[in-house]
Amino acid sequence: MKIALFLIVLMIAVALRVYSMQHYVGVNSNGFNAEPLYGDEAAYYELGRNVYLGEGPVEYVVWDLWAHNEVPHLHSFWPPFFAYLIGALFYIFGESIFVIRLFAFIISLLTVILTYYIGSKIYDNKIGLIAMFLIAINPFHIFHSGLIMIENLFTFFVLLFIFFAYKSFYHGKLIYWILLGLSLGIATITRYFGFLLLIGLMIIIFIRRKNIKISYALISLIIFLFVILPVGIQTYKNFGSPFYSTSTYMKYVDHRVSYYEPNPPSLEKYLSRPIGELVYERLYGVGRVIVLFPQIITPIIFALLFLSLIFIDRFSKFVLTFFVIFYFFIILSIGPGYLIGERYLIYFVPSLLIIAAYSMKSLVDKDNRHIKHAVVAMLIFTFLFSSARIINFFDEYPTPEQRNILGFNDKDIYEMSLWIKRNTHKDDVMMSDSFSISRFFFDRRIVNNPYPRIISMNLNDYSEEAKTIHIDQAKKFNVSYLMITPRSGDREEILYGFSEFEPELIKNISGVYLYKLDKSK
Repeated sequence: MKIALFLIVLMIAVALRVYSMQHYVGVNSNGFNAEPLYGDEAAYYELGRNVYLGEGPVEYVVWDLWAHNEVPHLHSFWPPFFAYLIGALFYIFGESIFVIRLFAFIISLLTVILTYYIGSKIYDNKIGLIAMFLIAINPFHIFHSGLIMIENLFTFFVLLFIFFAYKSFYHGKLIYWILLGLSLGIATITRYFGFLLLIGLMIIIFIRRKNIKISYALISLIIFLFVILPVGIQTYKNFGSPFYSTSTYMKYVDHRVSYYEPNPPSLEKYLSRPIGELVYERLYGVGRVIVLFPQIITPIIFALLFLSLIFIDRFSKFVLTFFVIFYFFIILSIGPGYLIGERYLIYFVPSLLIIAAYSMKSLVDKDNRHIKHAVVAMLIFTFLFSSARIINFFDEYPTPEQRNILGFNDKDIYEMSLWIKRNTHKDDVMMSDSFSISRFFFDRRIVNNPYPRIISMNLNDYSEEAKTIHIDQAKKFNVSYLMITPRSGDREEILYGFSEFEPELIKNISGVYLYKLDKSK
């Protein structure tokens, strides 16, 4: 019976994730073969492809202009583990989007299975199955199940970390401490948020120092350092700082403005702002978490987490402690609250669903018929809510026809990329503000065009240098071509900003314009 229920829940998880992935719409292909849907997907694919080609996790795109990177340059936003993983998959199975999406799909299913395993090991089989069912139908976990993003992978390693940390503190075997250091290290080189998990771990080690073997904790720390050391060395050699990331500056300023400044934002400038603004930004971040998290975990399950305080046990305290510490530092380390998006809030969902399952089981054990009916109703409501949310995801995501009406015209950019490959030199540098598809299809060096953003915002938000940074960047990188799309804004106004290069129209495909710049100017 246990195996039958496990397989039924697993089949539900598979069916929902396949259904979700069949709705991915690319330029030429859909489903498992859909081209990157978002800018981050294109970036991960590019990094993995360059690893596969032997260049390492480098990119040929200049986005954050103040970082003063050359082309190509070591990627300076995310850690490199995911890029190396994609490169390894390409090396083994060949380069294709299908390979990465299938890998993401498998990681998603492994997270579902791991949720069952942990729930069963810490509690019992019933709680494991309930938790497995809850993560199997969670709409946000389903939606991310096939995306070429690190959220899926990082969530898996966070769940592993929570399990090994709990086992290390309360069972004390050396093997658990070793696996704890290994899982935390891999999580950290997947996403630097792993350092926030380390902070939580150090706090709990300090609190429970009399109940653990410090020598085991030191061994775990050494393994953690051994795993992350190569990344620290690589980033130090390239940027002069170990584990350097341009995301470090996100806490200081609105990145929509700072990316177009010639100099990086600074803590000193940030602290010079009115105290009311600084406090408001942090409170806004708190508000984002409070508003978004119930949607991600579903309202009923969110209510059950509060109810778990009645049935609070050791594991619940342990997970909730890490959750609070992690998101306290997330709110502190990410600037304007709008940056705290849904993707940042899914990392603890599997472990929290184990707690929710424990609350459900505790209610059922009350042996009250009405309570049991209420729990069944909760599960049915959660399933219906999740199903409706998944359907809504794809109602919100435009079809190719709708994208053309909305001015997204990825198909036209793709057609332009074919023309560019046939008629320009591989070493030519392009300037464009359309990155998602451009960086995937163009196979050219691309420099971010900040001018459309600058003229669309309050110029008082920019320094005098920033107002002409598009000219400076075009000269610095010896830009040969300027691409303007309907999403760029007023074409004539943009051309006026580049008038000193005397842009000459050489190709127009359905409103996607390509201009040649006179580099002698």
